[in-house]
Amino acid sequence: MLFAADDIQTQEGRSYLCPAFYASMRFGVTGVIGAQLVDPFRRAIALLGDAAFQMTGMELLTARRLGPKPIVIVVNNRTFTSLRAMGHQQAPFVNIPNLNYARLAEVLGGRGLLVETGRQLQTALQLARDCDTFSILDVRIASDDVSPGLERLGALFAKTLKG
Repeated sequence: MLFAADDIQTQEGRSYLCPAFYASMRFGVTGVIGAQLVDPFRRAIALLGDAAFQMTGMELLTARRLGPKPIVIVVNNRTFTSLRAMGHQQAPFVNIPNLNYARLAEVLGGRGLLVETGRQLQTALQLARDCDTFSILDVRIASDDVSPGLERLGALFAKTLKG
């Protein structure tokens, strides 16, 4: 998500936190909980891939226990996209189990919303913002949908590895 978020623009007075690539894949859920605890008057939003969520998603139980109400956007493409972009397109280890993250939110005590279109994303963000618990937006995209930033990194890796 670091590379997908490269083009995100925030409003003045807003913060954006992001770990550096694999230095901290586990930052998304725990980071958003921490941000919400530090400033409970601002609504924190996490943007992470499904693989990273599978590593730390259960931490939302901590949010439920402590009270933060983060919005967690899971980009669900059923793959380790960054590994695919770095030359492992056909490797079986880049495929991950497909989960219904919206349903998982309900199991964990939050609100889950399935998103497949831009209009659904706008609606889901509004519903999540008005929710009195944490929310997971299960944003489904194609496994070959890659951000421009990750495409650039993949091309750099391919050039370096052949080189």
